[in-house]
Amino acid sequence: AAHMNEGAGILAAESAAMMHDRRVVLSGYDALHDQLRGNGMGWYQWGDSQSGHGGATPGFLSEIVMQERAEGTVGMVLMMNLGCSFRCDHDVTTAQFIPIRELLLETAAAALN
Repeated sequence: AAHMNEGAGILAAESAAMMHDRRVVLSGYDALHDQLRGNGMGWYQWGDSQSGHGGATPGFLSEIVMQERAEGTVGMVLMMNLGCSFRCDHDVTTAQFIPIRELLLETAAAALN
C-alpha cells in the first residue's frame, strides 16, 4: 500500500517515489525473460510501466508488481509454494509467472473501472 498510494501514511510520498525512480539503466532481459528498463532502490522496472520486487528460497517464490495505467496504479502480490529444485522452480516460474502476473494486473485494472 505504501508504494501504490503515495506513501499511504507509512512512507512520505517523496520517499516512495524516490525508491522507484530509475537509478540504474538496464537493457536486456531478466531471469523470467522480461525486458528490463532499469532499477530503482530495490525495485526492478520492466517494459510496460511495471516495477516490482521479489524473492525466493527453495520451495517458495514471492513477487510484488505494480503497473501504472491511465486508470491509476494497480498491483499484485503473488506467493507460490513450489517445493521443487531450483531448476524445476525456474522452469515453472518462467512458463507460468508472467501470464499469472498479467492476468492479475488486468483483473486489478478492471476493478478500477
